[in-house]
Amino acid sequence: MTKLLESSAKKAPPTHILVRWLFLRGLGFIYFVAFASFFVQAAGLIGEHGILPAHLFLKDARDSLGAVPFLSCPTLFWFNCSDAAIRLLAGSGIVFSLFVMVGVCTGPLLVFLWLMYLSIVTVGGDFMSFQWDVLLLETGFLSIFFSHYKLVDLPLKKENPTAEFPEPSPLVLWLLRFLLFKLMLSSGAVKLLSGDITWHDLSALHYHYWTQPLPTPLGWLAAQLPDWYQKFCVAIMFFIELVLPFFIFVPGKLRLIAAFSMILLQVLILVTGNYTFFNWLTILLCLLLLDDALLEKIKLAPLSGLFRSLIARAAPRRGGFWDKARSTVLVTLIATLTIGHNLSFAPEPIKFFSYVLSPWYISNGYGLFAVMTTSRKEIVVEASQDGTNWMPYEFIFKPGDVHRAPPWVAPYQPRLDWQMWFAALGTRRDSPWFAHFVFRLLQNSPDVRALLLSEPFNGKPPKFVRASLYDYQFTNLSELAKTGEWWKRTYVELFFPEASLRQPDSSEVDK
Repeated sequence: MTKLLESSAKKAPPTHILVRWLFLRGLGFIYFVAFASFFVQAAGLIGEHGILPAHLFLKDARDSLGAVPFLSCPTLFWFNCSDAAIRLLAGSGIVFSLFVMVGVCTGPLLVFLWLMYLSIVTVGGDFMSFQWDVLLLETGFLSIFFSHYKLVDLPLKKENPTAEFPEPSPLVLWLLRFLLFKLMLSSGAVKLLSGDITWHDLSALHYHYWTQPLPTPLGWLAAQLPDWYQKFCVAIMFFIELVLPFFIFVPGKLRLIAAFSMILLQVLILVTGNYTFFNWLTILLCLLLLDDALLEKIKLAPLSGLFRSLIARAAPRRGGFWDKARSTVLVTLIATLTIGHNLSFAPEPIKFFSYVLSPWYISNGYGLFAVMTTSRKEIVVEASQDGTNWMPYEFIFKPGDVHRAPPWVAPYQPRLDWQMWFAALGTRRDSPWFAHFVFRLLQNSPDVRALLLSEPFNGKPPKFVRASLYDYQFTNLSELAKTGEWWKRTYVELFFPEASLRQPDSSEVDK
């Protein structure tokens, strides 16, 4: 590793042809995961018979926004918001991302992928409001300008003198690096600025592994580690998130140390918790801290021939007037939005400009787990035919049956399961979507039932639905060996009262 760092540090000036090639292929994969994950859940989440139908959202938006709603509510679904249109857009996103993964028409397709994913996030409501969704949009927007807009990005014929691959724009490269800096530094800063005692006394990991939304089996194992080790890991995490981000702007060994440390942190997070494509996307941004010389030294055998071909066809960047003008405008835009979003003393015109463009997610704020949850509440949804005997609905991934092991699910995101975790943090009034969910269960909506693992009555609609709140904790090694239970739980209270569909009386039937 030391030799790799020294070799890369001595290489001057560094190039990023290989880095860009790998980054764009990886971005295509992230887009593929995001669109494919949404495709299989779309009908149950925002379809006509889903929990939060998109067409109702757009109707309310049109009523409140007036004649030109697209500027404040940017989505292609203004043209058509049927279930078929939703499937078509998500399916097209899957196809386009596959083209980007293999290097065909990368630049133009990145424009479409960004606009299409923005369209989904805009109408997705609570189910598309996660930080990795806006991180993907911000990364995707910058990557439009990072690409070289060649028809084919498959450099297999190095003897072709016309197929050159120019060095990526250094300004856009630095904007992507700044995004990583903002993401990492914000993640550490919000933990300290929140005043949460568990971060200040380094005890947060004592709770994190079993209170996070969807732990993994390794997360269960990590929760068994001694407290002194947990505190040590929190201290290391703070060093990586609060100190090493500044090394991003320092050339040579320090930048590479930052890159490998951040990657290691993301790997540890993704093996202990299911955070969808968030960690993979962050690792992809860390790749931009490397250069071509280091990648060649790593000796990725399956790609070595491709790398040699790329280097053979590398060309210096020819920065003309329009290229410089575009980069200058982009830097000014990102700087203005960043200032407007993050500085309370920013001039009012800048704040207003940032507010107007905020629905486009070009520049965003970040920071997960500012306040550590120290208990785990789980909502158990139950159905009954007589109001006396109750049977539970089982979700595919979230904790329910105490004998089920924590699952491996990332980079796929079960968005209903995730929202159930957030709903349990508050009351039912804090999650208005939950009443819609109960209503769809009473209607026996096939699209919503498809989001669940099992239902009590084998496809028959329930007459009553309710939801109870339980306190969940991991078992320890001896308890797991003795009982086979990964979780232990105790009843807390009723979360959502018994509900049923109103049945019309005889007079209403006659009418």
